[in-house]
Amino acid sequence: MMRRILLLLILPVYAPLLHADPRLPVIPAYSTNITSSPFNATSGTATNTTAIQNAINAIAKLGGGTVEIPSGTFLSGPLNFSNSINLQLDSGAILRMLPYGSYPGTAAFITATTLTNIEISGTGTIDGQADFVGWWGHGLGTSSRPMLVFFSKCNVVLVQNITLENPPSMHIVFKNATGNVTVQGITINTSGSSPNTDGIDLIGTNCLVQNCSISAGDDNIAFGSTGGTTSGVLVTNCSFGSGHGLSVGSNTSSGVSNITAVACSFNGTQYGIRMKSDNSTSAGGEGGITQNLYYDDLTMTNILIGAIVIYSYYNEYGTPFDISPATAVMQGDPTPNSTTAIWRNIVISNLTVTVANGGEAGIIWARTEMPLTNIVFSHVNITAPTTFDVYNAYGVQFVDSQVTLPSGSNTFTIYNAGITLTNDSPAAGVSTLDGLTSLNSLALYNASASTTATDIFGADPITLSAGSLAVGNNFLVPDAEPSISRSAPMRARSPPMAISHSTTRPSILPTPPDLAREVTRYLPTREF
Repeated sequence: MMRRILLLLILPVYAPLLHADPRLPVIPAYSTNITSSPFNATSGTATNTTAIQNAINAIAKLGGGTVEIPSGTFLSGPLNFSNSINLQLDSGAILRMLPYGSYPGTAAFITATTLTNIEISGTGTIDGQADFVGWWGHGLGTSSRPMLVFFSKCNVVLVQNITLENPPSMHIVFKNATGNVTVQGITINTSGSSPNTDGIDLIGTNCLVQNCSISAGDDNIAFGSTGGTTSGVLVTNCSFGSGHGLSVGSNTSSGVSNITAVACSFNGTQYGIRMKSDNSTSAGGEGGITQNLYYDDLTMTNILIGAIVIYSYYNEYGTPFDISPATAVMQGDPTPNSTTAIWRNIVISNLTVTVANGGEAGIIWARTEMPLTNIVFSHVNITAPTTFDVYNAYGVQFVDSQVTLPSGSNTFTIYNAGITLTNDSPAAGVSTLDGLTSLNSLALYNASASTTATDIFGADPITLSAGSLAVGNNFLVPDAEPSISRSAPMRARSPPMAISHSTTRPSILPTPPDLAREVTRYLPTREF
């Protein structure tokens, strides 16, 4: 069982990302069964809210223990946890919400507030009984539909081995300074078209999610909110089906940092890695600092919209698909405020992706006034129908990586971007570039690229070292003579050559560090 991963990054944050094991609940030995006297819950059509709540309260009075739900189907209204309680669903047990029209109010089905040492376990099922005739079919907003399980300000929480399905809104929500959370071995299986049915919304510190299978109607897992800092989270050995992928946001104002996702698979999700926020000062897209994120050893198959999607215009473009450089230009350049989204220091390594027809390789689209900084793609291979967009982002490095598109498609479309393509040894493939003039820059180390855009780089540097840039349409070096002729390749010899905004000959730049070797050197050390 993987419990810790030690990560050293080549980004400006050099301290290792060490994920300590969350503490696990200590549950007293007392136990009771909800069908026992005096509780007398019954399987079938009877409502058992009072019986189950009385069982929880009785065990709580003893200082805690296990409340057992045996095999059978038990209908109930909203339930409230207490300290040091384990709600155990035996094999064949179904704890089922009362249906739409009978459920009282909008409180979560199971609520735990300001508690310590709590657990939900067993191989049974918690069923929200939502469908498109009931909760999902009346145009109700998310806040008007109950969550299935809600933890607020709780510490030392374990959810393991259960199945959750068909919630009116989110399946499991952790919020408001929750800490020491372990979610392991659970199955979430809900229609991909169900509205806002996030698998796990995780806002907390020192958290572990492992060995889970999650198919949902919204984010498979979402980090970040206005309800507390998210930091020190490890997601490992999970599989994701329908849903919106492994997400950050849309609210990130309380901060998201030190997140690691490793050894996970995605199949048929809309997105793979998704980060979304804005500069809103009210609910929905309240931006903050998101930093020090590490994704390693991920496999994505049949991604429907985009493999890697990072964007800061969530309120304007809920789904940033087919965004052109002209659209990026039109967003203006407002003054940053306290809720402007900041993305920085991200590593994505050992990733293999196939994107379905109609999808795109990815998009990085930070705000004009707050560009993304420092993202490394190491040993990433993406096969997709359309381009990878990079807008308002600097320190974007593709190391021994490849984006494979149909013939005639541009590999990258850029605006206000600084991109480095580097390989350990000369690569055979050629990356094609398109975009609009702005503060674009390009560095090629053992890499080749081509473009037909005449002014894509404006006045900013092009750096070549054992690489080449083939230009196919009268590319002009700003304020320099002579112009580069049609289809003339630019090739650097040792030492590398930079083409910069100058009327003098190209300057000589020092050779940068071997980025490929540095990234490989600091791949994770895993402890099992």
